[in-house]
Amino acid sequence: GVTKRIIDSLNKLKKDDFENYKKFWIEYGLVLKEGPAEDLENKELIASLMLFSSTENNSIEKDVDFDTYLERADESQDKIFYCVADTFEAAINSPHIEGLKAQNKEVLLLTDRIDEWLMASLMEYKGKELVNVAKDIDSSEDKPEVSDSDKGFVEKIKKILDDRVADVAVSSRLVDSASCLRLPNNEPGLQLRKILEASGQDLGDYKPIFEINLNHKLLK
Repeated sequence: GVTKRIIDSLNKLKKDDFENYKKFWIEYGLVLKEGPAEDLENKELIASLMLFSSTENNSIEKDVDFDTYLERADESQDKIFYCVADTFEAAINSPHIEGLKAQNKEVLLLTDRIDEWLMASLMEYKGKELVNVAKDIDSSEDKPEVSDSDKGFVEKIKKILDDRVADVAVSSRLVDSASCLRLPNNEPGLQLRKILEASGQDLGDYKPIFEINLNHKLLK
């Protein structure tokens, strides 16, 4: 009962006095981010209190919540996209979000050490899947067609990189960058990997997928 009353009070503060709520979030946001993993019954209510930076505002200030994100998204969009990085500058300039920005799709920019663990705990919000853009976000119909000559070029890169990568893939997300490293879908990101290893879990080594932009002049 106390938990529900506190959540209701915080939601009222967020609605009635957003500037003061942002000050509260700066002080206690990291503590609230532990909530979804600890309190499964209230995890969506706790998630509704969270604030993030976003490509929409293009600002380091954390002033976007999940509900605002969904209000701005196209009705057909069934995912909430997020990018995890060590700094805001690294997140806003990440090659992983180039394609989404080109499609005017908003991406939440996460820089706290706990963020990837948070998203893994939540998994979805109001039925919308939370998707890490560092992983494979393209559906099968979004995959670019590759000519025979380009296939040969890809195979040449695979041969050179050999066992340093899990695969070499032609990208449909890269716009300005020549390449990026993509996480296999079943692998935790660097932040989550550090947290799990610090708790004593041995995750072993993993190999990234090397993603290339065949339209980039460097690749040409």
